[in-house]
Amino acid sequence: MNLLRTGRLTLTALVTPRVATTSACSGSVGSLDLAALEDNVRRQAASGVTGLVALGSSGEWSSLAFDAKATVLEVVGDVERRRRADDPSASPLLLTAGTGGNCPDESRELGEVAAAAGFAALMVVPPHYYGPMTSKSDLLAYYLEVADSAPLPVVLYNIPQLTVGVDLTPSMVSKLASHANVVGIKDSIGSVVRLQQLVAATANADDFAVITGSPSILVPALMAGAAGSITGLANVCAARVEALTAATSAVLEHGASADRMQAIVREQAALATANNKLGAYGIPGLKAAVDIAGAGTAGLPFAPMTPVTGDERDAIAALLDATSGIPLARPIDPATAL
Repeated sequence: MNLLRTGRLTLTALVTPRVATTSACSGSVGSLDLAALEDNVRRQAASGVTGLVALGSSGEWSSLAFDAKATVLEVVGDVERRRRADDPSASPLLLTAGTGGNCPDESRELGEVAAAAGFAALMVVPPHYYGPMTSKSDLLAYYLEVADSAPLPVVLYNIPQLTVGVDLTPSMVSKLASHANVVGIKDSIGSVVRLQQLVAATANADDFAVITGSPSILVPALMAGAAGSITGLANVCAARVEALTAATSAVLEHGASADRMQAIVREQAALATANNKLGAYGIPGLKAAVDIAGAGTAGLPFAPMTPVTGDERDAIAALLDATSGIPLARPIDPATAL
């Protein structure tokens, strides 16, 4: 059974906390704030999200050494094991590990770490150093090699705005979806049309999950057939993203009054506003927002990114404090939030 198809998903693309006293250019194990990472995992679990993605774009995977990435996975897995041991009745988190990159062997090795740590799936970004020089056949061959050797099910990760234009098109995804070990795709283009194309292209695949990476289109993505979301914004307002997902899912299953739909549309607009404005500050802004909102501890970004300026931090604080419905880090009852 594909765990990504067991219900509407709200997965948080975890930030990776950095120790403030270390050099930004150090992506070593010593630069990781492991206590903060544990606290963040527990906070996310308490918020009601379905699961976590470690070492995605929000987790700054490309700035970390292999040992540091392995440590992140081991810590996240260990925290989840201990959390479940302490409370066997607690809902388990669906753990997904970002293991992609330019080297299939490294992807496989990191996948083995993830499997040993108790993760359920691997999220694999395409090789992209050579950008448009990487042909469709190159990408297909890469993913097939990774899927053949991966110790866990593979989730494709399409984010061409960060991969020098390397784009996993619907036709390519359709081919890859036929592989028994490829179970889904996170698409972060932010286009409802692309989501619809992916859902249609994989309709004949057995239990394949199309997941949006953009909270700005969460509601229309779910209505287009997406299985859920994987977002960095959930680091700041996980309960809010989960509440909107639950409300939209209820509408899809049972219908809704005009007032209910208007409330969902307003909430979607608030999430989109927050995501679009915060997105202008990149990962440094996201990490600042986590700290400002009291949603956890993110710390400073890793190189090559630099922290937000004082003025930018003030602007982010104002964004989070605005009264126009922009989400804050506070628990919300999905039954009454909208």
